[in-house]
Amino acid sequence: MDKKLLQQSFKHRQKFSDSFKEYDYGIEGNLLHYGKSVPPKYDVSKITAPVAAYYAQNDFFASIKDVEKLLSEMTNVIEQHLVDYELFNHLDFISAKDIKDLFYDRLLETIHKYDNCDYNYKL
Repeated sequence: MDKKLLQQSFKHRQKFSDSFKEYDYGIEGNLLHYGKSVPPKYDVSKITAPVAAYYAQNDFFASIKDVEKLLSEMTNVIEQHLVDYELFNHLDFISAKDIKDLFYDRLLETIHKYDNCDYNYKL
């Protein structure tokens, strides 16, 4: 990964630390959309869909602390799983060689548990 891109990613991630907010249109845009200079906090307790959350110990976009804080504010979490591999990170959800054992099997198990469809899909 390009060093400059990585630096931008970390900078971008810092903007979201400790809060989950509505879209930031910039000061003028926020004033137009929200009536204040900063976007309001997004009220995740109003989300009605069931939420299954899978997160990583080494994620550079979402720390364990931030994810668990967010999940604690939600009322409809049906699955909360920290991937059991210390070096697993954000990109590993799509690119890890052992993703089937670390993530996909559990994800499919959760889908089957909460899905009302009658099918038998295997990786």
